[in-house]
Amino acid sequence: MKNIIIKIHNQETQIICKKSNKAKKIRISINYNKEISLIIPQSISYKIAHDFLLSKSKWIEKSLIKIDQKNQNTINSPQERNIYLSQDQTEEYSKIIIDRALFLAKKYNFSNLQMIAIKSQKTLWGSCSSKNNINLNINLIKLDQELIDYVILHELTHLNIKNHSKKFWQELEKLEPKARILDKKLKNYNLNYKIL
Repeated sequence: MKNIIIKIHNQETQIICKKSNKAKKIRISINYNKEISLIIPQSISYKIAHDFLLSKSKWIEKSLIKIDQKNQNTINSPQERNIYLSQDQTEEYSKIIIDRALFLAKKYNFSNLQMIAIKSQKTLWGSCSSKNNINLNINLIKLDQELIDYVILHELTHLNIKNHSKKFWQELEKLEPKARILDKKLKNYNLNYKIL
């Protein structure tokens, strides 16, 4: 892997170059963090790939402008903060969420926790299985820390109480007195998401 620097908007822009055994042709990828990757088949030289990249500089420039416009349109929306994660960021943030969940589980003595999985889910912030496995959504990283902790504590409480009964809320409020307030606040971030 090597990087290439080209000028976009009269600014030097770093392009991440990746050789691929699976790629059949040169491909440019831009994620919503505006990270640009150049995927190069093993049989094609960096020189040829560099020339191809330069030929696509106008397309890259237009794509970056579109991403800026889309992000600007959504930046003030409380329903969903548009943060798009690269693979490296996904791994990093997954570790952060898991470490926080393990810390809270130890702090509040949830010794019956079996496993924590981080998933990219479209409808759930978190869930707890009958086998005491907890699933947490990678998109939690978009939320304020108190909401992240709330979701984790909500699922940890489900290790002992597998429903949303009055007893469940009483136990949860021992850990987080503002649980019901935070639950309502959580619904403002994305109306499509639920917490089980």
